[in-house]
Amino acid sequence: MRINPQLMEKIKESLSSVLPITAIVLLLSVTIAPLTPGAIVLFLFGALLLIGGIGVFTLGVDMSMTPMGQGIGVSLSRSKHMALPVLLCFVLGALITVAEPDLQVLAEQIPAVPNMTLILTVAVGVGIFLVVALLRVKWRIPLSYLLVGFYILVFALSLFVPEDFIPAAFDSGGVTTGPITVPFIMALGVGMASVRSDKNATSDSFGLVALCSIGPILSVMILGICYTPDSAEYSSVSLADIATTRDAAQEFIQAIPHYVEEVAVAMVPICLMFLLFQLATRRFKRMQLLRIVSGLIYTYLGLVLFLTGVNVGFMPAGQLIGATVASGDQPWLLIPIGMVMGYFIVAAEPAVHVLIKQVEEVSMGSISQSAMRKGLSIGVAVSVGVAMLRVLTGVSIMWFLVPGYAFALALTFFVPQIFTGVAFASGGVGDRPHAPPRRRARGHGARPGGPSSSWAWPAGCGRSWPTTPCGRSWPGPRTASCTTTCEREADMRDLSRLVMIVTIIERGCGNKLTKLYDREQVFTHVRCEGTGTATSEIMDILGLGSSEKDIILSLAPAGAARALLDKLEDDLHDNSPGRGIAFAIPLEAVSNLLAAAVNARTKLDKNKEYEEMQEKSSLIMITVNQGFTDDVMATARKAGARGGTVVRGRWVAKEEVERLEGVTRQDEKEILLIVVPREVRNSVMEAVNANHGLQSEAGAVICSLGVEQIVHLG
Repeated sequence: MRINPQLMEKIKESLSSVLPITAIVLLLSVTIAPLTPGAIVLFLFGALLLIGGIGVFTLGVDMSMTPMGQGIGVSLSRSKHMALPVLLCFVLGALITVAEPDLQVLAEQIPAVPNMTLILTVAVGVGIFLVVALLRVKWRIPLSYLLVGFYILVFALSLFVPEDFIPAAFDSGGVTTGPITVPFIMALGVGMASVRSDKNATSDSFGLVALCSIGPILSVMILGICYTPDSAEYSSVSLADIATTRDAAQEFIQAIPHYVEEVAVAMVPICLMFLLFQLATRRFKRMQLLRIVSGLIYTYLGLVLFLTGVNVGFMPAGQLIGATVASGDQPWLLIPIGMVMGYFIVAAEPAVHVLIKQVEEVSMGSISQSAMRKGLSIGVAVSVGVAMLRVLTGVSIMWFLVPGYAFALALTFFVPQIFTGVAFASGGVGDRPHAPPRRRARGHGARPGGPSSSWAWPAGCGRSWPTTPCGRSWPGPRTASCTTTCEREADMRDLSRLVMIVTIIERGCGNKLTKLYDREQVFTHVRCEGTGTATSEIMDILGLGSSEKDIILSLAPAGAARALLDKLEDDLHDNSPGRGIAFAIPLEAVSNLLAAAVNARTKLDKNKEYEEMQEKSSLIMITVNQGFTDDVMATARKAGARGGTVVRGRWVAKEEVERLEGVTRQDEKEILLIVVPREVRNSVMEAVNANHGLQSEAGAVICSLGVEQIVHLG
C-alpha cells in the first residue's frame, strides 16, 4: 500500500518548517549562547515530535475540524430566528476557548491570577465577540468599521488598567489563534458566509477570528480593573537536569500523560457539541461521519505530539538562549536573533498551516499559500525585532501598540475587503495590504452569426457562420492583413479543431506540468484545486487514499493535444491509481478570436500526420450537495467506476430550483469528476441517479462528456 501522499506532503511541510529553526538553535548553541548537552538533546527530541505532530495534526484538521465548523456555520446562518444562533455562538465560543491548550499555558504563566478565573474571563470574551461576528455576517456590516470602533474602546480602556495587565490582555487575544480555535472558528466563518452569493461573501468569511481576538483583550482588561492583583507578570520555564539520552527520553515519557489528558479535556467539549449538533440536524452522512471521527483521532494524536515537543524541548531552549544573550556583553544581538527565529518559527505553528490553506481555498487562489507564508514570516520577524527592542529599552508597550494598530486600521479603508479579515486573522497566528482583487471570469455571448459574432465552429464539422469577403467570420472591418491571416489559417486547417486537455495531478505538480505544456506548444491554461477520492471505502474513512489535486484545463489544437498526450504517455505514464490523469475533451464551438490566437501560437510539423482521436471513454460530472460525495462515489464504485476528483462549488440559480417540486436545494455543492470506460458509463449514471438523484437529499445532477485518449500520470 502506498503511503498517503497527503500525509507525506504535510510531513514534508512540517520538516521544512522545523529544520531551519533547529539549525539556528544549534548554531547559536556553539557560538554566542552555549547550551548544555542535556538541553540540546531535549531540543532535538522535541524537534522530532514537532515534525510528526504538525503533519498528523494538519491532516486531522482537514478531515474533521474544517467540515465540522463549516457545517455548523451553514446551519447557523440559515436559521430564521436569531435567538438560537446567538445562544449557540456564545456557547461555541466559550467551549472552544476553554478547550484551547494555548490558554492553559497562558494561565500557568500568570500566577497572580487564578487559572480558572483567567480562563473563564477569556472564554466569555470570545463567546460575546463570536456573537458579534455572527451578527456582522448576517447584517453585512463592514469589518473595518467594527475593528476601528472596538480598538478605540480597547485603547481607551487601557488608560484605566494596571500597566502589568496590558501585555497579558493583548496576549490573551492570541488564544483565539491556537491550534484548536483557529481551524474551528475559520471554518465556522466560511460556513456562515457560504450561504450568501454577494460579492463580499468571501471577505466576510475571515472576520470571525479578527473580531474574536478583541473579546479576550477587553475582558482581561476589565478583569484587571476589577480584580487588581499585585501584578500579572509571567513565570519562567525551568529545565530538568539531563545527563544521558535515556534521561531525555524519560522527560518526554513522563510529560506525555499530562498532555494526553490536557488535549482530551480540550477536545471532549467540542466532540460533545458536534454530537448534539449532528443528532439535531442529521447534516453529515455515514461516510462523512466516520471520516470526521478518524480526523478527530489524528487531530488528538498530532496535538499531543506537538505540545509535548514544544513544551518539553523547544520552549526551555528558547528561554535559555534568550537569557544567555540578554545577560551577555552584547544584549543587542537579541534583536537580529529574534527576527531570524521569528521569520522561521511562523512556519512551525499548526494554526498558520490551517490559516494559509483556508485563505488560498476561499480566495480561489488569489492569495497563495506561499505569499501568505512569506508575508506572515516577514511581519513576525519585524514584530519580534520590535519586541526585543522594547525588552532592551524598557519602553512602555503602548508606544508600540497604539501607532501599530492605528496604521493597520487606517490601511483597512484602502485595501480589498478580503485582506482586512485575513490580515487581522493572521495577526494572531503569527502577525498584506494591497494585492490584486479577486478576478471573476464572465462569459459574454452574442447570437452566433450575428453582426458582432465572435464564435466559430471547428473545421470539418460542416457548419459555418456568415463571413467577411475574405471568407472569415472576424468581427470588425476588413483590414489589409485579413487575407494574410486567412491564408495562414488555411495552411493550418489540420490544427484548427480545438480540444480541452484536462489534467488532474497531485497538488504542487501543476506549475511544473504547465511549463512542460508550454514547451510542447500548449499555452492556454486555467488551474483550479480539488481532492481525489480514495480507492476504497475504508481508505477514504481513514484518510489514507485521498489527496489534494491540481486540476489544469488547457486549450490546444487537436494535433498539439495529440502530440502532448503521446509525450506524457511516453515520459510520465504510470498505472498506479490516484497519481494523476490527463485526457482530451472535444470542443463544439469556441471564440473565433481565441481559436485564431491558439492556432497562431502552435507550430507543428505539417508533414507529420496525427492519428484522429476517438472517444473511447466518458467524463461523468456529478454536481451533488455538500457532504454526499462519499456516498455517491461508493455507489459509482459498485457500478464499475474506479475513483474520482472532487471540486467545491456553489449553486446560484436559487429561484429556478426552488420552483422545481420535490428538489432539495442547498447552496454549497461539490462536483465529482469520474472518468470511466464508455461501456460502464450508463450503469454508473443510472446507479447514481437511482440512489442520489435530484429528488433525494444528495440532489445529484448528472451529465457526461466524451473523452479522447486517456493517459495515467506518475
